[in-house]
Amino acid sequence: MEERRQLVGDLRAVLRAALARGPVPELSFEARTRLAAAYPFRRRQAIREITHLADRWGWRRVVDQTLAETGAHGLKSLDADQLEALLARLRTFEDALQTAADPADAPPAR
Repeated sequence: MEERRQLVGDLRAVLRAALARGPVPELSFEARTRLAAAYPFRRRQAIREITHLADRWGWRRVVDQTLAETGAHGLKSLDADQLEALLARLRTFEDALQTAADPADAPPAR
């Protein structure tokens, strides 16, 4: 019985400390719904675009290198920042290719 009282006292202390930090800004129901729905959609869209660019231009090695560097098993294992970085890199490559310019992280090809 004493152990339970101790646990309840500890829980109350944790709750008091959490509430002392101040109110948490609230989002409207619509905003929370949009954010929750948009996150998986953006992930799927990024994975789809990475796969498309890698297959179209033969950059599968770049994707494999990124996966090896991060220790991820596949694109789905990357977090949002890593996905965005990889997608930005592939888009930079594509822009360079489309405009006949050299990639920013490679030596001049001419």
